Amino acid sequence: MTARWRLTRAGIQNVWHYLDTEFVLTGGRMVLRGTNGSGKSRALELLLPFLLDADRRRMDSSGSAAVNLDRLMRVGDPGTTNRVGYLWLELAHGDGLTEPDGHLTLGAHLRWSANTGTVAVSWFVTELRVGHGLRLIDADRHPLRREDLNQLLGPNVLTSSADTHRERVRERVFGLVDAQAAERFDGLTQLLHTLRSPDVGNRIDEGRLPALLSDALPPLSQATLDAAGAKLDEISETRALQDRLERSVADLETFLAAYRRYAQGELGAATGQARAAVRELGRAEKHDASARAALTAAESEDAQAEARLTQCREQLTEVQATLVGLQQSADRQDLLERARTVTAHRATAVQAAGRAADARGAEHTAADRLARTARDAVVAAGRTGEHLAALAERAAAAGVPDPLPGEVAARLVEVPGLVEAVRTRPDVDAEPVGRPALTDVDLGGADLEAWRAGAGVVRQAARDRRQQLDSRWTEQRRLARAEGAVVQAERSRDEAAGREHEAGQRRDAAIETETTSRTSLREEWTAWMSSPGTVAHLGEVDWSATPVGAWLADGPDRPDDLDALDVAAADAAAAGVELRQTEAAELRGQERDRRARAVDLEREQAQLLAAHDPEPGRPGWTGPVDGVPLWRSVDFRDGVTADQQAGVEAALLASGLLTAVVRADGAAADGELVVDAGGPTASRALSAVLVPDPDGGLPAEQVTAVLARIGWGDRSGSCWVDADGSFRLGPLTGRHTAPHARHIGTTARARHRAEELARVTAELARIADEVSDLRARRAEVARVVEAVRAHVRTAPRTTAVRDARTRRDAAEADLGREAATTQRLTRTAAEQRARWNTEQGRHAELCGRLGMPADEQLLATARERAGQTASEAEAVAVALGDLVRALQRVGVERSTADDDRARRVSAEAAAERDRERWHVAATELAAAELASGLDVEAARAELRAAEEAVTSAGIALRDADRARLTSVGALTRAQAAAETAAAATAQARETAGSADDRLRRRAELPGLAEAAGIVGLPTAGSLVDVLTSGLPHPVPEPDPDAYLKALLKLENHRDPGDYDLLTSVADGVNLVEIGEAAGRRTLPAAVAELVRRRDLGRSALTEKEQRIFTTFVLGSVADELRHQLQWSRQQVERMNARLSGIRTSHGIGVEIRWPLADDVAGSAARIEELVLQRSSARSTDTTAELTTLLRARVEEELRSDPAQGYATALRAALDHRSWHTVEVFILGPGPGERRKITRRARLSQGETRVVSYLALFAAADAFFTGLPDPEALRLILLDDAFAKVDERTIGELMAQLVRLDLDFVMTGHALWGFGPGVPSLDVYEVRRAEGTAAITTRVHWDGTTRHVFS
Repeated sequence: MTARWRLTRAGIQNVWHYLDTEFVLTGGRMVLRGTNGSGKSRALELLLPFLLDADRRRMDSSGSAAVNLDRLMRVGDPGTTNRVGYLWLELAHGDGLTEPDGHLTLGAHLRWSANTGTVAVSWFVTELRVGHGLRLIDADRHPLRREDLNQLLGPNVLTSSADTHRERVRERVFGLVDAQAAERFDGLTQLLHTLRSPDVGNRIDEGRLPALLSDALPPLSQATLDAAGAKLDEISETRALQDRLERSVADLETFLAAYRRYAQGELGAATGQARAAVRELGRAEKHDASARAALTAAESEDAQAEARLTQCREQLTEVQATLVGLQQSADRQDLLERARTVTAHRATAVQAAGRAADARGAEHTAADRLARTARDAVVAAGRTGEHLAALAERAAAAGVPDPLPGEVAARLVEVPGLVEAVRTRPDVDAEPVGRPALTDVDLGGADLEAWRAGAGVVRQAARDRRQQLDSRWTEQRRLARAEGAVVQAERSRDEAAGREHEAGQRRDAAIETETTSRTSLREEWTAWMSSPGTVAHLGEVDWSATPVGAWLADGPDRPDDLDALDVAAADAAAAGVELRQTEAAELRGQERDRRARAVDLEREQAQLLAAHDPEPGRPGWTGPVDGVPLWRSVDFRDGVTADQQAGVEAALLASGLLTAVVRADGAAADGELVVDAGGPTASRALSAVLVPDPDGGLPAEQVTAVLARIGWGDRSGSCWVDADGSFRLGPLTGRHTAPHARHIGTTARARHRAEELARVTAELARIADEVSDLRARRAEVARVVEAVRAHVRTAPRTTAVRDARTRRDAAEADLGREAATTQRLTRTAAEQRARWNTEQGRHAELCGRLGMPADEQLLATARERAGQTASEAEAVAVALGDLVRALQRVGVERSTADDDRARRVSAEAAAERDRERWHVAATELAAAELASGLDVEAARAELRAAEEAVTSAGIALRDADRARLTSVGALTRAQAAAETAAAATAQARETAGSADDRLRRRAELPGLAEAAGIVGLPTAGSLVDVLTSGLPHPVPEPDPDAYLKALLKLENHRDPGDYDLLTSVADGVNLVEIGEAAGRRTLPAAVAELVRRRDLGRSALTEKEQRIFTTFVLGSVADELRHQLQWSRQQVERMNARLSGIRTSHGIGVEIRWPLADDVAGSAARIEELVLQRSSARSTDTTAELTTLLRARVEEELRSDPAQGYATALRAALDHRSWHTVEVFILGPGPGERRKITRRARLSQGETRVVSYLALFAAADAFFTGLPDPEALRLILLDDAFAKVDERTIGELMAQLVRLDLDFVMTGHALWGFGPGVPSLDVYEVRRAEGTAAITTRVHWDGTTRHVFS
C-alpha cells in the first residue's frame, strides 16, 4: 500500500464524561459500539472531524448544533469552577505494514471557566507523540496547563485561531497548498460531515443518494466567487440607491396621476365658476346699458324741462322787473348812480360764479375718491367673504363650531347726482349740470368686530380640536400597531395549536406503533424460546428467571429494561459460550506455546544443520562476552579415555572454567566470566589431558599457561579438576557428571550436534502432531461457539420497540413542548387581545364623546382639516381687519365728500344770489333808462304790455313747472332703474373679476396647472378660454378624499430619507411640493427631475455592471466553473473506475452517470457548452452570448432574494451540480442486468443500502484520489453505521473500505466488523451509567482472532 498519513491513536482527557481514554486505531480502523447514551457518538463528535476542521458549530453528527463544548465541559465535572481538558489525534506516516517513518499529533487544549461559562480552545499540530515526549497529564493526574503545554511544544505551535489550525491541517495532513486549497478542504470536511450524519442510511432509503453524491462533487471556489461578488457588491449601494430611486419615481408617478385628476377637478371647478360669472356679467352689462340709455333720455327731458322752467322763471322775473322799472320810472333816481351799482353787482356775481365752479370741481374730486375707496372696501369684503366661505367649509368638515356667516353681503350703494340747471356765468342762461354720484358700502348691518372675535374663537377651537385629534390619531396608530402584534400573537397561537394537534396525532400513532411492536416482540420471543434451535444450542434455560420471563409475564405495556432484554439470549448462552471460550483459550494457549517451541526448535535445527556448535550452558548471571571461551581453545590429548573426557568437561562446566573467556590481563566487567594465567602453577597440570586447539583462535602459549595453573587429579592444590567430575576453586568445591564430552574437541562437538539434531527433529514432529490436534479441537469449539452465537443473533431484538419508544418519547416531548407553547401563546394572545380591546374601547369611547372617528385615516384627514380650519380662521381674522380699515377709509372719504358738497351748494347759492341782485339791478336800470326816453302813453302802453307779459310769463311758468314735475318723476324712476342695473352690473363685474382673479390665483398656485397638464399660462387676460381648451373633457369632479388616500399611500410607501413631502393648503387647494437637498420643487417638476436621474442611473449602472461582468465573472468565475466542471467529470470517472472492479458476493456492481437534468434550463446547458471552451477559443459573439447568459442567470437569482448579495447569488446561479443529476445503476447479478436506483425501482432495502454505500465509498475514494498529495490522509466517518444491513454484508462493505485504502471510524449499537477481509480493527465497547464516567473495553481483531483488553 502507498505510504501516507494514517490514523493510529486518539485520546480524550477530562472532557465530558471521558476522564482519560486512549483509543488505538490499528491499521487506521476503529469501531465504537455501545447502547444509546453511552458516549460512543460523543467520542466521534469530539474527535473527528473536529480536530481536522476546528468547527465548533458542526460537532453534532446530526447537524442540529446540539453539541456545545461549553455544556460538555460543564456537565462532566459539575463541582469544579475551572476545567481543563484535551482532545488529540495521532497520525502515522507509512504503508500500514511496516514501522511508520513519522508521526503527527493534532490536538486541542480546552479550558472552561465557570465565570464566563465558555470554553477557550487552543490548537496544536506537533511531531511529538502523546505519552512519548508529550505528556498532557502531570504526575498528580491533573491536565497540563496551557502555559506548561506551550513550553513543552515550543514557540509558535499553540494557537487560539481555528483558521490557523485548519490551515496547518490542510497543508501538513492533506498537502493542500494551491489556490484551491481552502475550497478543496471545505469540500473534504463537508464530505466527512455528510457521511458522518447518523441519518445517512435513512436518506439513502428516502432516495436521496443522488443528492449525497452530488454534494461530494466540488463546488465553485468561494474565494473566486467572493472576489467577483465583492466587485459586483461594490455597486450594490449604487444598485440599492437606484432601486430606491426607481421605487420613488414609481410611487411619485402613481401619486402624480392621482394628483393630476385632483388638480384638473379643482381647476375645472374654478374655470366653471369664472365662465358662469362672465356670462352673468354680459347679461348685466346689457341691462345696464339699456337702463343708462333710458336714464340719459330722462335726464335730457328733465334738463329741457328744467331749462324751460328756468327760462320761464327768468322771463317772469324780467318782465316783473320791467314792470317794476316802468312803475318806478316816475320817480327815477340818478341813473348814473344806479349804473355804478349794477357794475359792482356784476363783479360780485362773476367772482361768486368762479367760487361755485371751484366748489363743483372739489365736489367731483371727492366723489371720485369716495368711489375708489368704496370699491376697494367691496373688494376687501369679497376676499373676506371667500375666507368666510372657506372657513365655513373647513370648520364643517373638521367639526369645529363656526358662528360666523358664510359670506359678506357687501354692495356699492351709489346715490346718483341730479342734473340741475346751473348758470355757470352771470350773463348766460342756465345749463344742465350733472351732479357727482355719491358712493357708499352697504354691509347689511354686519358687526365686523364681533366677527373678528368670532374668528379668534374658531381658531382656538380648531387648534384645540387639532390637539385632540393629534392625541387620538397617535393613539389609533399605536393601537393599530398593537393590533398587528395581537393578530400575530393569535396567528402564532393558532399555528401552535395546529402543531399541538399534529403532535398529538404523532404521539397517538407512536403509542400505537409501540404497542404493536411490543406485542410482536412477545410473540417473537415465545416462538424463539420454543424453537428446536434454541433448545439444541442453549439447552434447558429457566427463562422465567431472565428478563424475558419478566417481559412475558408482565405484559407488553410494562416499561422494562430493554438493554437486559437484548442481551438475555446472550446471557443465557454466556455460561456455555464462556466455558467453550475458556477451553478455546486454553487450546489456543497450548497451541501458541507449542508454536513458540517449534520456532525455537526450528531455529536450533537450522543452526545445527549449519554446523553451529551448541554452546554449553552459562551461569545465569553472565552475559555474552567478547573473546574465546576455554572450551573452544582446547582439545583432548590422544589417549584420554572417554570417561576421563566426560569427567574433565563436566568438572570444567560446573566450575565455570569451561565457559570463561581466556584473557591475558584477567580484567572482567560486570556479567563477565574470565580465566587467565594468574596464580601458581599446579604440580600436575591439566595440560596432561588437554592441549591448545590450533583452530581455537588463541596463541598456544596463552592457553598452555592457563592449563598449567589448573591441577589434574591432584587435590592438594587450590584449583583442580578430577576424572570423576570433581573440582575446586579456592574454597569452592563441587562435582558434576556427564555421559560423555560434548563441547571439548571437534569429535565431541560433532557427535553432540548429531544427537541434538535427532532430538530436535523428533520434538518438531511431535509438536506438529500436537498442534494439528489442538487446531482441530479449537475449530470444533469455535464451530460450536459460532453456532451458538449465530443462533443467539437470531433472537428477537428490541430495535423496533426501542425505535418506537424513542419515537413515542420524542412525540410526547414534542407534544408537551407544543402544548406548553400553545398554552403560553394562548395566554399571551388572550392577554394582549383583552388589553387591546380595553384600550380600543376606551379610545372609541373617547372619540365618540369628542365626536371623532376611530379610524386612523379618517383621524389623519380630520387632523389636517382641523389644521386647515385654524389657518383659515387666522386668514378670516386678517381679512376682517383689512375690511374694517377699508370701511374706515370709506367713512373718511364720505365725510370729505359731504363737506365738499355743502361747500358747493353754498357757493352756488351765493353765486345765484349775487347774480340775481346784479340781474335785477341791471334790468331795473335798463327799464329806467328805457322809460326815461318814452312819453306817458307809451309808458302806459308799455306798462300794460309789461303787465300782460308778466301774466303770460306766470302762466308759462306754471306750465313749465308741471312739465318739470313730470320729468322729475320720470327721471327718478330712470335713475332708480339705472342704479339697480349699475349695481347689478358692478356686482356681476365684481363677481366675474373675483372669479377670474380666483381662477388666476388658483391656476398660478405652484405646480397645480402643471400637474393638471396646462403648460404656458398667459401673464395677463382671462384664463377661462385657456383652461377650457387645456383641460380634459369631461373635467373630473374635485375629489379631496381620493387625493388624501393617495397621499396616505405615498406616505406609507416612501422612504423619509429620499425626499421631503411638503404639503400645504392655499386658496382652499391642497398643494404638494418635493423637498430635496437642491431645494423645493413642484410635484411635476420633481417627478420630471427624478425620471431624468433614474434614466441616467439606469444607463450608468448597466454600463458598470457590464464592465464588471465582462472582467470578473466572464474571467475568473467562468474559468473556475470550467475547471470545476472538468474536475467533476473526472471525479465521476474516478468513481466508475473504482467501482468497475467491485462486486459483492452476490455479484452486484454499481455504475454512476452524471447527465444534464431533464428539467435544467436551456441557458444552463448553453452556459456549460460555452464555458467548457477556453476563453481564447471563444469568438466575440459567443463571448457576448456567454456574458448575457451568465448575467441573466445571476440577476434572476438576485431578484428572488435581493438581500443575499452577489457572491451568494453567483454560487446559487452557477452551481453546476444543480444542472446535473446523479444516476446510480445496479449492475448484475445476471449478465447485462442494469437497474437504475429510483424511488419506484423494485429493489430490496438491503440492495439499495449496499449499492448506495458502495457509491458513497467510491465518491470518497474519488475525492481523496483527486487530491494533489498522494500521501494525504484518507478516511471516512460513519455514525450509526450500516443500520439495517446484515453482518455478512457489513463484512463485505468493510472489506471494500480496506481495498479502497480508506481509514475509518464508525459507531454502532452492536457493530463488530470482524471478518476475513479486514486485516486489523479495534472495537471499543463504551459503557456509562448516568452521572458516571465513560469506560471502554478494547477488542482487537488481528485478522483471525479477537483479543480483549480491559
